[in-house]
Amino acid sequence: MSSKQTDKKKKQPEEDLSPEDQLLKEKIGSLVEKICNLENDKEVTIESLKELTIEVRKSTRLRTAIPKAMKFLKEHYKSLEVAFNTLNPGPRKQHFADFLSLICNSLKEKYDNDCLRYLQQGTMQMNLEELGEEFILTLSGDLANEYLNCLEEEKDPSEIHALTQQILPVMFRTGNEINVVDLLLEVDRLDLLKEHVTNDNFMRIFNYLVASVNYTADNVEYDSIMTTLYDVALNLNNLSSALRVAIRWNSKEKILEVMSKCTDAPLRKQFCFMLGRHR
Repeated sequence: MSSKQTDKKKKQPEEDLSPEDQLLKEKIGSLVEKICNLENDKEVTIESLKELTIEVRKSTRLRTAIPKAMKFLKEHYKSLEVAFNTLNPGPRKQHFADFLSLICNSLKEKYDNDCLRYLQQGTMQMNLEELGEEFILTLSGDLANEYLNCLEEEKDPSEIHALTQQILPVMFRTGNEINVVDLLLEVDRLDLLKEHVTNDNFMRIFNYLVASVNYTADNVEYDSIMTTLYDVALNLNNLSSALRVAIRWNSKEKILEVMSKCTDAPLRKQFCFMLGRHR
């Protein structure tokens, strides 16, 4: 290849951007520059972080393969991390951590529970409902992993449980009931499930938990799942499901409780046939 061809190849633009995309790229570059310039007042940094967060959230709400804002931020991610690690503790660093928790899952090459780690260093005032489904699912995975670390290092998991409670309503609203069950099993807080189960999502959750019983690690987990299954079915007055659980649990007390609550004569006869077959 001649030197002229080589020079021509080097001069070719890396990508062709529309005027709107070029403006967005320049805006993001300018905001990142303000954020990474630690000589700026903290108010300038915080306002720039808020503006950049708005751009990221606008971009990630669109159903595109690679959100534009994230694409243009990728080349700046390492610079942002360096600037963050240089900062002393304070409000500026907290807002910085909030922003990094939002983008790290998509932009960091070696991800290691960073969403949760940055969130814990942040203001703890972000509205989790506005941060998107991907963020919440990433955070739920981090919570499960960090809970295992807490058990190994004998740390207090109360903060993990508090954050778990915060994201449950969001996960249910976005149709991630099965992910909720997995998370609660991982962090040993299946009791938190009861208040969120409705007639609309009951059977999906019930069937998944029934299948999970076969993979329980010990009697404690087995009893926790069976208790949750029974209580949820009873709370929704789904007596046939409650009786199935009581029979499988081989609990005479629970069986009698279900029978005492059943006032429908044909249904009681069906229950008697079920019990006769079990015997």
